Amino acid sequence: MDFLLVPKQTPQEIYQKLRKHLDIHGFTDIQTKLVAELEPSRTPVSASISQLAINTAREVYQMKPVIYPTSPGWGPSYLFRNNLGIPTVSIGIGYAGSQNHASNENIRIKDYNEGIKHIAAIINQFAEMK
Repeated sequence: MDFLLVPKQTPQEIYQKLRKHLDIHGFTDIQTKLVAELEPSRTPVSASISQLAINTAREVYQMKPVIYPTSPGWGPSYLFRNNLGIPTVSIGIGYAGSQNHASNENIRIKDYNEGIKHIAAIINQFAEMK
């Protein structure tokens, strides 16, 4: 079972709540084990790196970007955001038919190339930030 956490939740807290829920509902025979844990993190949309990613997306894709203030995925961004205080952003590349994480996951060459251009624009403009 995988839980995607939001800020102010901890992996240990959610694991304990799962165990308590199972026990209360008579599932004491189900064995559980916390095998991996990642803390949640969030960078405000108003942060300069967020605005840079939004603005470069507008430039590269020539349209208003879709912004998700909280990602339903996980990764090591908390190491930078929570431990070092460095804001982070995630950039998505693909299209509605990409079948993300499915056995037939795919990406169109056009989307891949635009994604490269977007990341390059972020790097170039980030280098110019003061």
